[in-house]
Amino acid sequence: MLFFGTYEHNLDAKNRLMLPSKFRSNISGNLYCNIGFDGSLSLYTEESFTKLSTKLSELSFNNKKEREYIRAIYANTIELEIDKIGRIQIPTYIVNKFKIPKSLAIIGVGDHIEIWDKEKWDNYSSESLKNFDEIAEDIKNV
Repeated sequence: MLFFGTYEHNLDAKNRLMLPSKFRSNISGNLYCNIGFDGSLSLYTEESFTKLSTKLSELSFNNKKEREYIRAIYANTIELEIDKIGRIQIPTYIVNKFKIPKSLAIIGVGDHIEIWDKEKWDNYSSESLKNFDEIAEDIKNV
């Protein structure tokens, strides 16, 4: 399962978010939502969340940073159902905790989906594209 592309959608008054149809066709079952990087939320299918959990189980709970990372992931993970028309409902406490606005960017990031504040995504994307050549040079296995 491979997620890619950028889509813009709005959170409705009941905190429901329509998932892009191209993403929905790759999802069977519920999604697992947790804290992402750079101010985003991450959505994982059951398959990709299981893979993430396997990687987390390989970390050492005796190591302070690894323990904090494990706790941050699992403590901030919720399971979300996709309704009949392809929406997920983000609980109000998550919207408030992570300051999720109404205008969102939904991006595919390979094995998972990220939800971004549209304005933050536009700024982040613009800045990272400026440095794309330099970033690509620093990555060894692409």
